[in-house]
Amino acid sequence: MAGRLDPGWAREREAGAVAEHNGGGGGRGMKPVYQKVMDRGLGDCFRACVASIFEFPIDWMPNFWERTQDAHEFWKMVNDWSDKKLGVKLITTTIGDGHEYLLKNLLCIAIGKTDSDEEHCVVWKNKKIHDPFPGGNRSFYPECFTLIVPTKIKGVDKCPS
Repeated sequence: MAGRLDPGWAREREAGAVAEHNGGGGGRGMKPVYQKVMDRGLGDCFRACVASIFEFPIDWMPNFWERTQDAHEFWKMVNDWSDKKLGVKLITTTIGDGHEYLLKNLLCIAIGKTDSDEEHCVVWKNKKIHDPFPGGNRSFYPECFTLIVPTKIKGVDKCPS
């Protein structure tokens, strides 16, 4: 685990637990969506997490990582699409020790590594609540978090100048 952010507060300790979530999808509860591409390095776990949170079929969102493996280009394509289709930006950040309160009760996507050192994404709310890898009851160690930030709020056209 050397060289990896692995704060004690973030380490998942439940063996195979998938928690229930009642805050996504307009209050109906998150609908788990599983990834379709399992190729190491080209998987679509991120889009499966987005599809789970917003409760749409995985094929509705393009697999941007298959189109480019350049991180800058990937995030630009993701955010152009998510702003247009979902009215949100997906902003990735690290949360250091002592600042974990910022994530409390916040539905987001955790990006990190599995116990086999594979890069992976899971849906997170205080802990891993959905692993989009079929049968994904494996350990996960978050390194950063993708926050869902609205760009369009009903009834708010402009900020005051």
